[in-house]
Amino acid sequence: MKLILSLACCAALALSTLPAAAQTVPDPEADARMQARGEAYSRAEDSEQDPAELERTRLLNAEIAARNLAAEEREAADNAAYAAALEASALADEAYRRDVAAAETARANHQAAVSAADAARMAWEADSAAWLADCRARHNASVCVVPD
Repeated sequence: MKLILSLACCAALALSTLPAAAQTVPDPEADARMQARGEAYSRAEDSEQDPAELERTRLLNAEIAARNLAAEEREAADNAAYAAALEASALADEAYRRDVAAAETARANHQAAVSAADAARMAWEADSAAWLADCRARHNASVCVVPD
């Protein structure tokens, strides 16, 4: 949409600065369409045009050109902001990936520690059961107490 407005504005500005002879380029297809609708267009000579209307048209064209320039500047600023947001998002994604990798490493280390603790507990329970069996075989059962 901005491009169309910009092109229309540029064309209007270009036409407003060209001599009258260069501005009157006949378009047979446009004339045919207008005639089909019962209309006709013929540009008045500059001497026949209202100077106040020409000035209003020039001012409107200047206003359109200024709006289009402001829109282009806003669009450039928006594009820069979008590019910065993409860069920030990419950095955040990379930080997230590092955090996920660190969490996975911590989870794997925790799981290894849990497995080692389970193995140590099972070994202690086996040693405790073996000691209790040996103690009961050698002594009175009331002497052989395993602490919890």
